[in-house]
Amino acid sequence: MRKKGVWRKIVVAPPLVGIEPNPGPSGHGRLSREERWRVVHLALETHLSARSIARRMNISRDTVSSTLKRYLETGDVEEREEAGEDVE
Repeated sequence: MRKKGVWRKIVVAPPLVGIEPNPGPSGHGRLSREERWRVVHLALETHLSARSIARRMNISRDTVSSTLKRYLETGDVEEREEAGEDVE
């Protein structure tokens, strides 16, 4: 039973053609050297928090923190050599 004067119209959204679904977080693994330097720049030059940088770059806060820690300890953003990797 409908109330007088109340109309409900169901509107179906058109299909999305040629639009990719949002892939979500990048999940591509390690940051590139350029991305690590961007983390440092955002922290030092724009004074953004680790949380803000993580949101802006779509990475974890732990990744931001470890990148900044590495920079402060070594002055560079190169990844540490992992155990088991051969260096020639």
